[in-house]
Formats: sequence, structure tokens, C-alpha cells
Amino acid sequence: MTMILGTAACGRDDIAGQVKETDTVTVTETAAPTARQETPNTRADELCKARGRTEGDQACVLTGGTIDHDVAFDGQRVVKLVNVTVTGSAKIIASGPVTVVGSTVGGTLSIRSENTVTVRATTVRGSLEISSARTATLIRATVRGALDCDAVDRATGGGNAIAGQSTGVCADIV
Repeated sequence: MTMILGTAACGRDDIAGQVKETDTVTVTETAAPTARQETPNTRADELCKARGRTEGDQACVLTGGTIDHDVAFDGQRVVKLVNVTVTGSAKIIASGPVTVVGSTVGGTLSIRSENTVTVRATTVRGSLEISSARTATLIRATVRGALDCDAVDRATGGGNAIAGQSTGVCADIV
């Protein structure tokens, strides 16, 4: 950390007379690092590296635990959340399959996948948004908001409790 000070009257005898009040002095010191601004996506990347089984950017599998903030998984091919609690919202963008099982999301769960999406025995306290998937499978999901399936080719499942409106092909799997 570098700080620029406006005056250099430090009262040190060894530099007396060498520094004038109008001089600019650069002081370098070691300080504890400040918390860097994290985005939901950097958090997900760090979680995948630290707690999830991952193969580069190919897959992230998180089992158990709590994520105490919003999180966004973007860039992995495969994402699996098993028995995970997210206190905020979760956004998942994957080119491969996405699976959320036995988990709880405190806000909206938004999933975009070019492959299959499975949400089973999961509680979403906001809305559940699924888009661009070939197949969406919802089994025993509880959604306190709306269920929206946009550009989803096919939806299957049952035993779901949806408090809000269901749209798209998911409207028939309540």
C-alpha cells in the first residue's frame, strides 16, 4: 500500500534539515489486504475450486454446505448442487447438464442450459426460471414464486408445489 503524505515533519533527528514542510514524501508500508469486491460469479469460481469437484472449467459439483450470498455459475459445462443452501439468489449458465437436488435457494433460481435441467426435492423461495434447455425435469420441487420455462423443448416431472404462475412447457408438470 502506498500513501502520499502532504508534509514530512516527522520529528526524526536523523533527517532533520533534509526535508522541508513542502516536500512530498512517499511512505511504503505493509498493510493487511482489504476485502476485494467480489461478484457472484467470482464467488462461484472460488467455491468450485475450493469445495467442488471440478475439472478446469468443465464441471462444478458442490455437495453440502451453505453459500451466504448470491452466486452465479457461468462458464462451467456441468453444474451440480447437491444438498446445498444458498441464502440469496442463484444463477447457473451451463452448456451441459444442470442438476439441483435436495437444495434450498433463498431467492430466485435461474438456470440456462443447452442440455438438460433437473431440479429435484429442492425449495426455491423466489421464482424458478429455466431457459434454453432441451429437457426440464422437476420432481418434488417447492417454488414460492413463479415457474417460468422459456425456450424449453420438453418438461417432465410431478409432485411439485408452485405458489405462483407456471408458464411455458412447465405449466403442465405441477
